[in-house]
Amino acid sequence: MSINPVQAISQIVEERLANNNARPAQSPVPAAVPPNNPNAGTSPKPEVRQPEAASAGAELPHDVVHVQRDNQADGAVVVRYTDNAGNLILQVPSTQVLDIARDIEQDFRTEAKTRAATEAESKGGKSHGH
Repeated sequence: MSINPVQAISQIVEERLANNNARPAQSPVPAAVPPNNPNAGTSPKPEVRQPEAASAGAELPHDVVHVQRDNQADGAVVVRYTDNAGNLILQVPSTQVLDIARDIEQDFRTEAKTRAATEAESKGGKSHGH
């Protein structure tokens, strides 16, 4: 039984890159059995596959990307991916995360107003003995 060397995948890739895809890609053809071995039998027929031709006329629809600042959530940048019909595909950060950020920002504002009012009352209403 004879085992012939097999081309490494990196060699095939390098060959295709060297040809710069000038010709259609074909599956590597297995090496034939050397003729000096009469007991090897017949060599198998190599299978050649033609790549499926992509239809040049059919283009995929392009998605639309919207980038904007959210003024309510401390100026966070929001990226929205929509299809041509305007349906939302993906939003980063998500609506839930933006809602949480807005709620936290509102809590901070409320707390700051409460502290400012408390400090104003304590300074104006009490004397510190001076």
